[in-house]
Amino acid sequence: MANKYLYIFIIILIFAVNCKSLNKDTQNHSNISGIQEENAENEIMLSENESNTEQIVNDKDINLLEVISTSELIIGIYDNLPSNIRLITRDDEIIFYFYDLDFDSIHEVFVLGIQYDDDLDLNSLVDYSSLFAEDRKPYYFYLYIFSVKGAVSLLDTVDLGMQYVFDNLRRFKINNSFDAPFVVCVTFQIPEGEIQKWLVFDNRLEPESIISLEDTFSNKLVIEDIDSDDNIDIVIMERGAEEGTGFETFLIWLKWDGSSFKEYAATNIVRNLKTFLSNSRNYILEHDWARLINNFFNNITYYINKGWSYTDIVFKALGFEDIYGENHNDKSAVLSGIHDVVFPEIFENPFILEDEAGLYFNLTFRIEDANGITIISELSVYMNRNPFGSKQFYFRMR
Repeated sequence: MANKYLYIFIIILIFAVNCKSLNKDTQNHSNISGIQEENAENEIMLSENESNTEQIVNDKDINLLEVISTSELIIGIYDNLPSNIRLITRDDEIIFYFYDLDFDSIHEVFVLGIQYDDDLDLNSLVDYSSLFAEDRKPYYFYLYIFSVKGAVSLLDTVDLGMQYVFDNLRRFKINNSFDAPFVVCVTFQIPEGEIQKWLVFDNRLEPESIISLEDTFSNKLVIEDIDSDDNIDIVIMERGAEEGTGFETFLIWLKWDGSSFKEYAATNIVRNLKTFLSNSRNYILEHDWARLINNFFNNITYYINKGWSYTDIVFKALGFEDIYGENHNDKSAVLSGIHDVVFPEIFENPFILEDEAGLYFNLTFRIEDANGITIISELSVYMNRNPFGSKQFYFRMR
């Protein structure tokens, strides 16, 4: 009986606070009387140059309070939840998200909850530092989706598994040209990085499919359109020990097939990079400049348009221009004197840098001529944005 009166008291208190701040909050729906609306209706697209970033495309100013009062929403949600569920809070405020799943201009409501625990400080479930507490433990997280059309009703419950710390919930389109299908991504923090739960919606009030992804020290995610079909792709870069190689990085491509993301292709980095360097070395020692340029370089159009020959391009690319000058009168003789090329051993994924062209590393190598003269040169090696094609790597002129 005491618990019943306490529940009634809490509801009355919430209603009083909401009434006091209603006028102010209807002007700013990003923080509605104890409701923390994060990324509400923010639609994002991960483009080639903005992978793993949030780009706000549209922030519709639809106020949920025009459909239902805050107090009615809170009471309706609690009435529909199991008694052993507690809602996730930040700064003692329940975290709500509003998304219009079926495009009728009335938002559905998302809240997260865990199974009841008397000793738990709910704020610790959104605090990254709690990951390193000695007594930390995971909890079963659930995502609850509610309708506010008429009475508040529970549409779906999504089991998110055992997690430690909730980070954020965000929405983005699979194809920027279409409102649906889209992904609602729930992110959790773990000591090694983060776990992402992707819920795919397509004009329905429950997810069509759910996938779980990890972005950690040994398991990196690249989210972008790698094959220019306008759909985002998922590339998983998974690092693991491999005998004879060192640490190999395996690449797995998850591609949208119209209903879900499924494994489409797989490859590796270290073994393929060793083959790339070995083949390029062979062409250099064979003095086959045409095949070297056409098969291993990717940005030579500028030089071709300037009237440069393959000899001119290789002379510059291999660093001889820095020694002999751009206008050396016998570049062919210098290149034909190359006796050996020594590339460093590759034992793990070296692609740790990134610019507008993609992931790359700077390769320092040694060139020797027949007279024993040695020069140290450097080339940038890039990995194609679609590393599953026929040309996974290429040299880029400095």
